[in-house]
Amino acid sequence: MRYAVAVPKLTFNIKDNLDKILLMMAQASKAGADILLLPETVLTELNLCDDYNIDRHLAYTIGSYPVQVVIDNAQKYKMWTAFGFLELAGDTIFDSAVLVDTKGKIALHQRRMSPGWRARNANILEYGSGTSLATTVTPWGKTAFLICGDLFETAFPLAVAAKPDLLLFPFARCFHPKVTEPQKQWDNVEWKKYSAQIQEIGAFTLMANYIADRELNGGAFGGGYIVDRNGAVIKSIKLFEEGLVIWDQPEKR
Repeated sequence: MRYAVAVPKLTFNIKDNLDKILLMMAQASKAGADILLLPETVLTELNLCDDYNIDRHLAYTIGSYPVQVVIDNAQKYKMWTAFGFLELAGDTIFDSAVLVDTKGKIALHQRRMSPGWRARNANILEYGSGTSLATTVTPWGKTAFLICGDLFETAFPLAVAAKPDLLLFPFARCFHPKVTEPQKQWDNVEWKKYSAQIQEIGAFTLMANYIADRELNGGAFGGGYIVDRNGAVIKSIKLFEEGLVIWDQPEKR
């Protein structure tokens, strides 16, 4: 099996973002990837202003053109594809992710449960949350999503109990401007926290964060990781480096 994690640089322009997503899907397919993970809210970036009338224009229904184009390309390339987006369901915005199989069917649909992506006092009828942890069986065994803060709260104990074989972890992270050495901060401080959570869940994990300038809601520092069940990095890409992380799982003898 060949795994791929995409780390794109995003902008305010959804067309540019969608073009980048489709390009990276094509690159992953050309590289022979069986499954590709893209980051949280990869269509628009997590660029909310907490004004519902503005924010709802960043959210898309599952049947909308941008979401369906990604789904159609997963089918075109016959490549399992996971990606996050701001979902509009009825009149409610969700921070969601879907896993699409090689036939273009949504095999897994998860809505973020932790509230960190929106204002704490947000109207739950306008900014919603997931209520359960979904799992499905894929060629990699039991598979689940945790979206960003879900790794540390709300959904985390559900993931520990579910015992997934494969964990898909799209996230969006930036550092405070006072952090002058982001890579050192990540390696020496932040990663230890992520690794410990993954180790407790005990799942082989794919992680994808996008890159964005600070004008986009504080920005994001990127980073893509393929992590073993013990929370050790198998392969990764440096922060602020755009590209694909690709790794072949050794065949069992």
